[in-house]
Amino acid sequence: MYVGWLAFWVYWFISAARTKPVASRSKSGVKMRFGIFILLIFILRLSYPAISTTGSRIPANVSHLIIPISLILFFGGLSLAVWARIFIGKNWGFPMSQNTSPELVTSGPYAYVRHPIYSGVLMATLATAIVSGPFWLLILFVLSVYFIYSAKQEEKYLLKTFPKAYPKYKHTTKMLIPLFF
Repeated sequence: MYVGWLAFWVYWFISAARTKPVASRSKSGVKMRFGIFILLIFILRLSYPAISTTGSRIPANVSHLIIPISLILFFGGLSLAVWARIFIGKNWGFPMSQNTSPELVTSGPYAYVRHPIYSGVLMATLATAIVSGPFWLLILFVLSVYFIYSAKQEEKYLLKTFPKAYPKYKHTTKMLIPLFF
């Protein structure tokens, strides 16, 4: 899974260069992103010795039935995030940033959830936590809080920017999990 994460983030940062110019960024969003980044580095650093000393990246107590299910969740989550990123195209921006001349995207993966990139990353993180241990559950929790906060901030902006279209879209789709949340 770690190779999958590495490939995902390399793609992510390369594709970030092909977006619309940013009109503004939330100051709290920039501070929060920095804090989350530092916290994730700290958590990963704490979890690394536990992973490397066993000689295996998968704990011994993980059932062999769980591994394929986790891999399906993992690659499904990353695929959802990449599909959403490709679909939103140049309209993508870092969380809580506002692009110049934004467009409301409501089709493709956005027809099922309003924030499919967040959903995909959370799904892949959950899959990693299932096979890699409790430190990844902490990462999942931190990312969940951050993504929900980011989604709510972004939605305030989208309601102002698209006062007629966004409320209809918001009413017909869930934030992160289809039919649930």
